[in-house]
Amino acid sequence: MSRDTIQVEKLRSDQVDEAADLLSRSFETTPDYEHLFPDPYTRRDALRGFMRAPVRDAEAEGTCWAASDGQLLVGVAAWQAPGRYPWSLGRNLRALPALVSVLRHARGSFRHLVEFGSNIDAHFPTEEPLWYLQVIGVSPETQGLGVGTRLLEPAFSLADQSEVACYLETSNPDAVPFYLKAGFEIDAKGVELMPGGPPYWLMTRPPS
Repeated sequence: MSRDTIQVEKLRSDQVDEAADLLSRSFETTPDYEHLFPDPYTRRDALRGFMRAPVRDAEAEGTCWAASDGQLLVGVAAWQAPGRYPWSLGRNLRALPALVSVLRHARGSFRHLVEFGSNIDAHFPTEEPLWYLQVIGVSPETQGLGVGTRLLEPAFSLADQSEVACYLETSNPDAVPFYLKAGFEIDAKGVELMPGGPPYWLMTRPPS
């Protein structure tokens, strides 16, 4: 598979579970989720439930893009359009089944998970409209093949057309150079979003 053979399309509703599974595998060894779900035997199951919430919401909003090799998903990017984050009460209620799944698999991590979400909301910029990259992941087998770059392109195009910036948070130091190359700038670093966890970078990409 090469960059030119990657297909990027809107995620379909029947692909939500496959997308959540892909994201659980791609985040299984990142510093933040190793901290949040320390038991390696339950981490993937807990992550699968956790990732299903933003994927399902973004799919319903029409702002979740999926990359495939023509058959299987190899990457997913769940975005929130300007004015659609933080979530409304109704959208939070719609995410409850996914959070219950996390509670079932990793009960001891649930309180920190709730605090994590509250901290993200508290640090979210409110001065201007933003396209928010809530989560992006590439299957471990296809990392380094340009999948992540292709996944960013649809939202970048929409953001540039409307002259709106893009925003994200990451705790993965290996991902920071990728985002810088994609046009993001560092707004803040060393931010504690996950209680007791690794520091985060907050980054914004101005429209071009």
